[in-house]
Amino acid sequence: MIKKTVKILLLFGVIFGGSCCFNIIKASAASAHFYSTLQVGERWGEDIGKWNNRTGEFKAHQDDLIRLNYFSDWKNYPIDDWHKSYDNFNLHQARFTTDDRNVYGWVRMQDPNKVGAQGGYVKIQPNDYIIKVNGESFSINLLDPQTGTIFNPWGLNRGKGVYVDVQVVDLNGNNYYTNTIKNGAYVYEGSNGIQEMTFAVPYLALGKYGVKTNQSTKWNFNQPGQLNDGQGITKVGLSTGPYFLVVMAILSIGIGSSGIFFWQRKQRKHELVTL
Repeated sequence: MIKKTVKILLLFGVIFGGSCCFNIIKASAASAHFYSTLQVGERWGEDIGKWNNRTGEFKAHQDDLIRLNYFSDWKNYPIDDWHKSYDNFNLHQARFTTDDRNVYGWVRMQDPNKVGAQGGYVKIQPNDYIIKVNGESFSINLLDPQTGTIFNPWGLNRGKGVYVDVQVVDLNGNNYYTNTIKNGAYVYEGSNGIQEMTFAVPYLALGKYGVKTNQSTKWNFNQPGQLNDGQGITKVGLSTGPYFLVVMAILSIGIGSSGIFFWQRKQRKHELVTL
């Protein structure tokens, strides 16, 4: 009776583990190829009647790596200190990451905890951020949702936040394909007057037909005009999240298989003793 019960439990574990592994791998594969949903010749967003300009709403997903209005999502990502060589007082901070769907950036205009970082440049720099994907450059600008012009950070009060639009301009070639992402960024002013922002840009909105990415894709994020004389943040590949799940699923199957082998071996040993 005990042997029969153990066999049933082991069989259930294999079926359950295999099913979980299949679903995890399936979900990971679907997520990793999200960018391929655009067909040949198809463009992101909707035509708004402007030359080489399209617009679309940012669509948040439960598995997004970063949520726009949750700055705590960035706490485990390294900070890159930005400053201009002629300005040792205004020290800015930046973070940058990607997942299998979007590219994310974070900027805080001052670090109040650092000695010397007490300059007066505390309002968010709203334009001329540069994202490079395998050497191709895209300009990132924050827009006022009401006027469609560059966002004015001086209208934000302490303790308040606001969603703004993100304009992505393709700087490769002379056509300047532009995509505007509605509610693609969130700007917040702290009680100390220092502003910070997070933005999210879908891969599909980078350039005319989006960009295809993989684990060897090289990214760079910077604002060389007003904020930083350094190289910015460089990153290679995508988030390891989906791949981590696949590895865990494979390990689960391995553990389950080892358990079956161990039990069968023990059973055979017991049978030899009792013969």
